Amino acid sequence: MTKHWTESLPDDACDDAVEWAQAYPTPQAAWDACERADWMLWIATRAAGGWGTASHRQIAFAVAACAGTALRYVPAGETRPAAALDLVERYGRGEPVTREALRAAAALKDMAAIVRTIIPKVPRLAIAKAEGREP
Repeated sequence: MTKHWTESLPDDACDDAVEWAQAYPTPQAAWDACERADWMLWIATRAAGGWGTASHRQIAFAVAACAGTALRYVPAGETRPAAALDLVERYGRGEPVTREALRAAAALKDMAAIVRTIIPKVPRLAIAKAEGREP
């Protein structure tokens, strides 16, 4: 029996995303149907090539731009997300940034958790604010 394409995804793939993707016969079909920017950015970063390549830098810059739209929801005084995004943007622009610097900036694992938590909420928060409601 032929394996489903999702079985070749990395072990750190989000269980919910993998389960959702199993309904689609090809990666392209899943991409076309996906409404979760965080899932799309995750897979794009893994397909972008190795550290320092032009495609990897472009994806990193796009990720920072997307995550940057959520900075307004970060509590006042919490500077780690902005600092981490600044480093990612610098890397994306081709400025010299070491992997260690990216890891050290606000512990990027923490940043990833913040982004995973905030990004899916952004559309709901924006709608609530547009309607004059407190999110």
